[in-house]
Amino acid sequence: MHVQLDFLAVATGHDPLEIARAGGWVDGSRVLARYMDDVDRVNNSPLVGIGL
Repeated sequence: MHVQLDFLAVATGHDPLEIARAGGWVDGSRVLARYMDDVDRVNNSPLVGIGL
């Protein structure tokens, strides 16, 4: 659940530092950065919006 809320916050454009602090992540967490990269990769996929 914790990670799902962080994904939602990233997807809606919230500040990464605020997400980290609100979620209890350490500033500069590599794990959180990977989660954020995953969200960006999904949101920026050329398949978004083609009805699949």
